Amino acid sequence: MRKTIALKFLFFLFCSLYLFGQSNPYAFTLNKISGLPSDMVFDVKQDRQGFIWLGTAKGIFRYDGVEVKSFTSVDVTVKSVSNINQDKKGRIWFQDFNGNIFFVEDNRIQSFKAYKANGFLKYALIHDKLYIAGKKGIRIYDISSFRLLKEIPLDLHTTIQTVALEDSFYTIGEEIHVVNPQNQLRKLTLPADYTKKITAPIITTDGKKLYVFSKFDPSYLVINNGENSLKTLPFNVVFTQNANVIDQDIWLCSTKGLYRFNPQNNTYKHYFAETNISFITKTAVGNFWISTLTNGALYVEDFNSGFIATPTIPIRLVNEQNNLLFSSNRDEIFSVDELFNVQRIYKGKTDHVISPLFVDRNNNRLLFASSKFIIKSQHATLEHIIAVKQIAQLDAKYYVISASTWNGIIYTDPKLKSEWDKEFGALKQHSQDGIYFIPLVTSENGKNCFVDTKDNSIYFLTNYGIRRYHKGITKDIPNDTKSVFIQMENLDGKIYLLSQNENLYELNSGKVHKIKLPNKFENAKIQKFKIIDDSIYLIKDNVVYNYLPQQQKIIPALHIPKDVEINDIAKFQHRLFFSTNKGIIHIPYTNTFGFQPLKLFVNNITANGKIIHNKDFDQLKSSQNNIEINFDIQSEAPNAQYEIYYKMDDSNWQKISNLNRRLVFSSISSGKHHVVLKIVRDSEVISKEISFYISPPFYLTWWFLALLGIALIFGIYFIFKTIIKRINLENSKKIEKLNLEKLVNQNKLKSLKSQMNPHFFFNALNTLQSYIVANEKKEAVFYLSKFSKLTRSILDMSDRDNISLKEEIETLKVYLDLEKARFDNDFQYNIFVDEQLENSDVTIPTLLIQPYVENAIKHGLLHKNANKNLEVTFDKFNDMLMIKIEDNGIGRKRSMELNAIKNKNHKSFATQSLEERIMLINHSEQYQINIQYIDKNDNRGTIVLLKIKSSDV
Repeated sequence: MRKTIALKFLFFLFCSLYLFGQSNPYAFTLNKISGLPSDMVFDVKQDRQGFIWLGTAKGIFRYDGVEVKSFTSVDVTVKSVSNINQDKKGRIWFQDFNGNIFFVEDNRIQSFKAYKANGFLKYALIHDKLYIAGKKGIRIYDISSFRLLKEIPLDLHTTIQTVALEDSFYTIGEEIHVVNPQNQLRKLTLPADYTKKITAPIITTDGKKLYVFSKFDPSYLVINNGENSLKTLPFNVVFTQNANVIDQDIWLCSTKGLYRFNPQNNTYKHYFAETNISFITKTAVGNFWISTLTNGALYVEDFNSGFIATPTIPIRLVNEQNNLLFSSNRDEIFSVDELFNVQRIYKGKTDHVISPLFVDRNNNRLLFASSKFIIKSQHATLEHIIAVKQIAQLDAKYYVISASTWNGIIYTDPKLKSEWDKEFGALKQHSQDGIYFIPLVTSENGKNCFVDTKDNSIYFLTNYGIRRYHKGITKDIPNDTKSVFIQMENLDGKIYLLSQNENLYELNSGKVHKIKLPNKFENAKIQKFKIIDDSIYLIKDNVVYNYLPQQQKIIPALHIPKDVEINDIAKFQHRLFFSTNKGIIHIPYTNTFGFQPLKLFVNNITANGKIIHNKDFDQLKSSQNNIEINFDIQSEAPNAQYEIYYKMDDSNWQKISNLNRRLVFSSISSGKHHVVLKIVRDSEVISKEISFYISPPFYLTWWFLALLGIALIFGIYFIFKTIIKRINLENSKKIEKLNLEKLVNQNKLKSLKSQMNPHFFFNALNTLQSYIVANEKKEAVFYLSKFSKLTRSILDMSDRDNISLKEEIETLKVYLDLEKARFDNDFQYNIFVDEQLENSDVTIPTLLIQPYVENAIKHGLLHKNANKNLEVTFDKFNDMLMIKIEDNGIGRKRSMELNAIKNKNHKSFATQSLEERIMLINHSEQYQINIQYIDKNDNRGTIVLLKIKSSDV
């Protein structure tokens, strides 16, 4: 008690300036700033779908929680409208100030032309009837057909108000008349002094009693079962504009605010005293909309909530048991008592923001940081230049602070005893400006700190991470997440952290891990959080959520407008206080506003601009392929935050703006289509599915496709027949051409053979002649025998296109033996055959090798003196036959020089006959021959390399 009294005295000592003591309910304002075209609102009503309709000085508007939609018509010449009601068919009715009646149907304003207004008296909708009061009486119309059902003559010149109460229609003026459900007119009995006491009457009912209030006086009349009594309000009103009964309370709307009057106990509450109120209505879920003539429309979720307007922006909140303290952005500290009276208790010399703010109840001190760090008590003020970010109390002597470039312990009274003295006495410390400093973490920018009393540990959050001091040792806390943290708080030994990328983490048992929030909050972006008792209050977008870790449950605690930013949260006197850039909001601590479910409505679907009805969805024409889906979303609370997605058939989800209320699909293909529209708000998902069928064009119908198929079959048949005929003709020509080419090639080959054979025979006969002339009979007989064998082989092969490799080698040996005889043993040859080829069935073109061998002898070895050598090698390489003919003769260059001397017109056999023959052979599919001539070094011979590719190699 002594400490509390001393602290109160301390506050009065700092400064004594009262600001105000009235707290209005917390309200969201829908005005010109937030999208409503006019701040002058005469009437507000909620329709059965949940939309809010507002009659303003600029026409009628509908609000769905996000978007304000306007409705215009050339028929509405007077923009100021009021008296909004909804009939059984869902149409919205209203009047302009000339008394003209209109209704909204299919999003279009239509005029009620059956009645021509002659003054403003309110119409009334009762069940399926429309009641209209004119100067000559009351007319009753059928609401569906607009047919006049009855006209009741009545002089209404003194009538100033008409209203529907329960099932009856009332006219109010110097007299009060009522038309009952049977359309019978009855005059009510009134007191003799009624007109004197009740000037300019306003009537309402609680279902049993009629209440008639005066616009200017506190007198009111109660009519109950034919009996009436005059009473007086417990308050004075300047000008009452409307009255409405809600929950047994009568709400009087005046130019000086809203009065909530309970006639049973004759008590009242006064709200929004500075606001001109025109009407109040309660929504289907228990919230309130209030229309004003100066500030648009007000939305109040709970009249037990409150809003404290502050002269400057409140920053930090601190519960000081009997008072709530808050600092401001203008170097000020204020106190709020239980009755919400606000008192400034400190004003600094600068306009610097005060943050943090801390109350030391043990020593009756305030610790806070402005342009300087200040410790203020009743007896002294200590100041030190240091940028403190967070303050915590260790015990009556020591404080823990986090500051820029410095984190540690401070104290002011070295004589004061503490159980920490022994531990801190061993640490390095210094004093300045009456404050003693014990550094624990230096050269790091502090962000946050707190004391874990369970194990006497001190935690610091700095720009380099988390530091823990325990028993004289400061250690780093490992952070495998690599996240940068900006906020840290403690709950039951668990440390909660907020990362720079707006995710919530937990430090438990020395490890940091990301918290998996329940439902669809797992990836939610958290701007700030505050721990109070067992709850973690998360600030996300335009909602404050109450996160209960033990229950793994998240519930909304407060909705806030887009232009409101929450700075801090504190609990005081069983209420939650929220400091914002607009003032301080407070709600009951146990209160949770909750989310009312969103509502999704498909208004209409158009095809090529024309509305189609449900029965036509399955039979759209092929030309009706431009589809537009118009929808509405209704949220009970303003500033609803949600996301809109849609997809058609099996496509991916597409996100659209939450202000969009239309889906457009152009040139849709024929067939069955399925469109899904869904709204996502945190864990809530609502959706609508629309299916429709677009008939295929005539050219895609079954009968047309059948006819087309038949025609196509016949067409293909005739085309195929023509193509086959042409192909057969072309093939015949190709075969004829191939046969001719083959015949030509054969003739050419035979011609070449005929050219080759005489050439060799001429040389062989010359050799034989030389033996005979020299009378070398034995050699002549041997030579003749070889020659005859060679001749038989050549004659045998002359009609064959190819021969086996074995036959070719045997013939080549005979030929070389004959040539060897010509050179008087001055000529040596060798034939080498790969083992893989010795017993193979490989074939080659007839007499292919012998001409190249002959050229090697004739042009290369013939002119060489002694030591004439020739080698023929047959090798297999992959699928090719490699034949190498190598001599050590005079070389091609010298041979051409000698031939040029002997015969200028000489053309070698190799360059003419052989090349032409190889070219013809390569045209066939059996062999592919490549020939290569290689001149050996210093013209000491020539290598002829033949590469033969054949299927049987």
